Amino acid sequence: MPESPARRFGLDDRGRIAAGLRADLLLVDGDPTTRIGDTLNLRTVWRRGTPTQLTID
Repeated sequence: MPESPARRFGLDDRGRIAAGLRADLLLVDGDPTTRIGDTLNLRTVWRRGTPTQLTID
């Protein structure tokens, strides 16, 4: 398996999804790999390992 960019740059708290690690993660309803419009169906956003409140401006 190739080395992850996070590991390559010495960022050991990133690059994986696991308890205690930092993560930026978008959860969407749908499959954006087959329908790009599904990227607009955000359900949850995690920023720096913390859930973020979704707001509409």
